[in-house]
Amino acid sequence: MPQIRAIVLDSNVFGRSAQPNVKTIEQWVDACSQHEAELWLSEIVVHELAQHAVEAHEKAMNAYDAHRRAMEKWGIEAAGPMSAIDTDDLSSAIEGAGAVIVPLEGADARDALLDQVLLRGAGQRKSGVKTGAADSAWVRSVVAYNGGDSDGLIVVTADSHALEQTCADVGVEVPRHAKNLGELRHLLDESETATEPWLSLFRDWVQDHFVISSHGRSTGTPGEDLESLADLGSRNWWDLPNLPDDGYEAWEQQDVTVSNVQAAEILGDVEHDRWSESLSARVELQVDVEEQYARQDASGHHVEYAARTYPARIRGTLQASLDDESFDFDGLLEDVEFATVLSTEVDWQSM
Repeated sequence: MPQIRAIVLDSNVFGRSAQPNVKTIEQWVDACSQHEAELWLSEIVVHELAQHAVEAHEKAMNAYDAHRRAMEKWGIEAAGPMSAIDTDDLSSAIEGAGAVIVPLEGADARDALLDQVLLRGAGQRKSGVKTGAADSAWVRSVVAYNGGDSDGLIVVTADSHALEQTCADVGVEVPRHAKNLGELRHLLDESETATEPWLSLFRDWVQDHFVISSHGRSTGTPGEDLESLADLGSRNWWDLPNLPDDGYEAWEQQDVTVSNVQAAEILGDVEHDRWSESLSARVELQVDVEEQYARQDASGHHVEYAARTYPARIRGTLQASLDDESFDFDGLLEDVEFATVLSTEVDWQSM
C-alpha cells in the first residue's frame, strides 16, 4: 500500500447529527501517528461540527432551565444554570484531540462560492435552493494543503459526488475514499475476523453497554447514542395508526426517543482492525420507541400532550477501540438503519 500522508474526515462521518466525537478523533489520530500519518479535518468541517454541537447544547440548556424553574415551584433547590459553550470551545476540543485543522484560503473560498452560484463542480440545486459551497470548500482546502494534489490522502465522506466533482474541477485525481469508518478499515486492508479472547470480550461488552440489566439499567447511554446518530422520525419509515382525532387541531410530533434496549444481537463476524486497533460488528438492537405529541384546541388556549410507545429493531455498525483488554465505546458511527417494527399495537398514554 502506498504511504498514507493523511486520513481526511468529512462531517458526515459523525452520523446524521454531524456532531463531533472527540473519542473517535483521538482514536484515529493515535492510529495515524502509529503509521507516520496525520488526521485532517478542514476548517469548514470543524465549524460545521461545532455549530451543530452548539445548537444541541442550546436546546439542552433551554430544557434544563425549564426543569429548574419547575423544581423551584416544587420547593426543591435546583443546581446552578448550565454553562454556555460556543464554536471556539468545540474547535479547541477537536484541535486538542490532535487533529490537524486544515485552513481555508481566500482563493479557494471564492471558487467554492462560485461553484454553488454557477452550479458547477459540487454545486447543485436541492429543493430549489443552490448548495454545495461548503462541500467544495473543504475539498479545495485539503487539496491545497496537500501541495495541490491528492497523493497520499484517504478521504472519508458519504458524499462521493462532491469529492469527485470538485477534484475534477480542480484538475486532480480523486483520492482513495471510503463512505464511513467501517469501509475505511477495509480500504486500509488490515482487517481480520476477531478470535478469542477478543470475540468473547466484545460480546460481553455489547450486552453490558446496551441491554437493560437486572438492575434496570445498562452501563452505557444507548438511547442517547441512537438518537444523536439516526433520524428517528416515523415520517420516514413507519406506517402506524393515526392519533385519535376528535375535531381538534392536528397533532404535531415533538420528540422521538429510544426509551429502552431489550436485546442486542451481533450479526455476522466481529472484525479486528490492526491499523486502528479496534473491533467492529453489525449489531441489531431490539428497542422500545416513544413518540411524543402535542396539539392545541381550535382557540389555541388549551394544549394537550400524548405519547405512544412500541417495540422495534434498529441496526447499526458498532466499533470499539482496544485498550488493555477493555473497550472504549466509540458510538454507532455508520450505517444506522431501522430494520423492523415488531408490533403495530400502539400503547397510548395521555400526558
